[in-house]
Amino acid sequence: MLHIFMGVMMLVFLAVLLGTLPVIVGMMRDALRVKFENSELVEQLSDANRELFQRVAAQGRAEEGVAAKRAALPLHVRGPIPSRCGIRDERTMEILAVNEAALRSYGYARDEFLRLKSTDMIAPEDTDRFPAGPAHARSQRGLHELLAPPAARTAA
Repeated sequence: MLHIFMGVMMLVFLAVLLGTLPVIVGMMRDALRVKFENSELVEQLSDANRELFQRVAAQGRAEEGVAAKRAALPLHVRGPIPSRCGIRDERTMEILAVNEAALRSYGYARDEFLRLKSTDMIAPEDTDRFPAGPAHARSQRGLHELLAPPAARTAA
């Protein structure tokens, strides 16, 4: 009797297996189709991640370079000494570094100040003092004397 029961159970199992086989095959076919459709997206995502990693690494190297250059600056530029001063690129007139006294005097945050060019801070009444460019004005009097405080810049 046990053998007959086991035989019937085997037939039921085979029937269930054969009945679900088309569903299982369909699921596997859909999974493979999705896998191949998504492989292009995965490749694009991998390329974007690789590019992002390279950009972040380059940004990190650039920030390390800037930090090293700032650390090498003289103390009167880095430290909060009362005389306000800064360093600028003579070719582009971009401000490269300023000390705490200049930040307090002109009312800028450091990152805001470093986005400026030195010509952005010249008082309107002093713009005529630049006939030969900033180098000429610097020879007339110090650049820090030509820089306008924030109130004068907004009033102009």
